Amino acid sequence: MKRFERHIILSLAILVLASACGPGAEELASIGQNALENQNWTQGAEAFRKALKQNPALAEGYRGLALCQIQLGQRDLAAESLRGLLRLRPDDFSAHLLLAQYAFEKGQWDAAVHHIVCARRFAEYGEEIEKSQQWLEQIRSTVKSFAGPAAQQSKEPASATQEFHRGAL
Repeated sequence: MKRFERHIILSLAILVLASACGPGAEELASIGQNALENQNWTQGAEAFRKALKQNPALAEGYRGLALCQIQLGQRDLAAESLRGLLRLRPDDFSAHLLLAQYAFEKGQWDAAVHHIVCARRFAEYGEEIEKSQQWLEQIRSTVKSFAGPAAQQSKEPASATQEFHRGAL
């Protein structure tokens, strides 16, 4: 009987110690999501960072962290967080669309085209398809204005962006 009591006491002690260590990754992600919904970007980013430190396979942690980082003006860090999300979920429409926007803003046309093509491939419903089409047209228009007539007359495209511009992608 004493052995049984010792096991119970030991089990309770372990539970108390475990609960004293703080919230788990899922709870931290929930705290981060709540902060995100309340537009508390700094608190949200911190909660998502802690969640990812505990569980690097928490896809929603990367998404939430990226959204907070975007709001905090930390675009390069947000792009890295989105890449972390894509390592776990390579078919994530929103991550590809946000990375396309980031690459577009940086003038990285090939990367923008790559992510738009991926976003279009993984779009699940009409609104997503429409969003990707709008970005597609914006990228095409911008690339066309930068490329000028000389690039359009080239017989062999120099990049995926030029193929995209010609309608091959």
